[in-house]
Amino acid sequence: MHRITIRAIFLTIFLSIVINSFSQPFEVHPPLKIPLLLSGNFGELRGTHFHAGIDIKTQGVTGIPVYTAAKGYVSRFKVQSGGYGHAIYITHENGYTSVYAHLDEFYPELENYLKEEQYRRKTFEIDVYTEKNQFPVTAGQQIGLSGNTGRSMGPHLHYEIRNSNQVPQNVLKYKLPVKDTISPKFRKLAVYNHIDTITFASLHKMLFTTTGKGGNYTVSSKIPVNGYTAFGVEVYDYLNGSNNKCGIYDLQFLIDSVLIYSFVVENISFNETRYIKSHLDYAEKKVNKRNVHKLFREPNNRLSIYKTILNSGLIQISDTLEHAAQIITRDVYGNASTLNFTLVFDPSVKNSRADTGMVFVPFDKGITYKNEVFSITIPPNALYSNKWLTYFILPESNGYFSEIHLIGDEYVPVNKYPELSIKVTKPTGAVAAQKLVLAKFNEDGTLKSEGGHYNNGEVTARISGFGKYVVAADTIAPKIIPVSFKSGSWYAPNNTISFEISDELSGIKTYNGYIDGEWVLFEYDAKSDLLFYTIDKERLARTKGKHNLKLYVLDERNNLQKFEGEFYY
Repeated sequence: MHRITIRAIFLTIFLSIVINSFSQPFEVHPPLKIPLLLSGNFGELRGTHFHAGIDIKTQGVTGIPVYTAAKGYVSRFKVQSGGYGHAIYITHENGYTSVYAHLDEFYPELENYLKEEQYRRKTFEIDVYTEKNQFPVTAGQQIGLSGNTGRSMGPHLHYEIRNSNQVPQNVLKYKLPVKDTISPKFRKLAVYNHIDTITFASLHKMLFTTTGKGGNYTVSSKIPVNGYTAFGVEVYDYLNGSNNKCGIYDLQFLIDSVLIYSFVVENISFNETRYIKSHLDYAEKKVNKRNVHKLFREPNNRLSIYKTILNSGLIQISDTLEHAAQIITRDVYGNASTLNFTLVFDPSVKNSRADTGMVFVPFDKGITYKNEVFSITIPPNALYSNKWLTYFILPESNGYFSEIHLIGDEYVPVNKYPELSIKVTKPTGAVAAQKLVLAKFNEDGTLKSEGGHYNNGEVTARISGFGKYVVAADTIAPKIIPVSFKSGSWYAPNNTISFEISDELSGIKTYNGYIDGEWVLFEYDAKSDLLFYTIDKERLARTKGKHNLKLYVLDERNNLQKFEGEFYY
């Protein structure tokens, strides 16, 4: 293991001038004609993924015209209740693709084609790849209106540029008229003492608050270290005209002028984005909502953003000298900030816990562990480093069909889904086997269904992470609550009929609406549980006057809820 000594090796602080080395493959027309103020930037840490584009504010409203980046054609359009909502993908002459997401609507020609496809397939959610030049566009052509669809927390435009391999690029490198004169701001320094070099778990973690402004930050006290030690940092970038916390572009970590660790966020493949759960301090994100970049690398973290990592980012100091440490970060416009602090060996910093468990899990091999009431298979490379697996049965399980199983550490992230089976040990009575699910306890004690299937006395599912699990049942049909619909009322063209739909456990599976026995297009906004139909004068005849509406909502355990009413049009 590398050892930091007093004899420092001088190294140029910054990497080669990365910003100037980027060649822009084509000129990009701004996607909006309003000032481009950002609420999110490329590479920003989002908990389970790196942000693949930029989020542009739309002045708190929807319906702002959206324009193409360059000449090309619509190669794909997609509509979903979550995710990107209404999104257009445009392929350009150089093979690059621009993406415009959370739109309110597409331009008329594409909107009409979309609706025809939705009615033909009888589905709201749709993903269509179109023929080359079926929908050609010119540079700066209006292709839709901004919105708040999908998993959007407020009106904005999500905008991406991907290369010919569909790898998202750092959009701010394309000379968009975005103003940024603000240096990144440091918040916390994390110190991970007594790192177990087998499991990469820190047995003594400390957080220090930084002080400073204007690009110069410090930690007032000297930082005590002992054993193998690593570091992390909470740091955000800010852009003019916005208070949103954004992501940094590059970072270098030095001790006694020796470069220990560095990364640059030029592009991030969708195949790599899940490694963010190893790049950040996952426990800090889950517990304290902090985005802490870990300045060390676990063995199964395969992100390609790293440029330098000396000895996995672990250091060991055991002398009586003071060691100067420095973290330097920049945003994409070159605004830089530096955090300076001093390291000292302190033998009084002891292990605060032991890193042990029932079963040792090699990250590259995985394991299957079972007993008479449960089994778990952790596949190879499901973990980011070797870990110990803990397991307990908790006695209180009233109302469920198994004991509560506490499996592993919920603050240890997974890269691939383990397969979990739990035996049904409590009488199910009249509950059918197909109504059973594996459910995980949330922090507030509520349940989240992980799905699964029943076979030979047990329920099996692929689970999203470790924690407390139990076999539960979903026998309750979804709820349908009218919002703007009142039976017997009159409606005009383009009026909206809306309902709130929700499900207690397993989640909404399908929803279908019929007027006078014919399927009609109900749109679903999952974040607000809103299901709505806009009266379409082209498809709904007014000759009958009174119309019959039927709505069917099915959950993932095939519990069906039906609503029926009449209205006039």
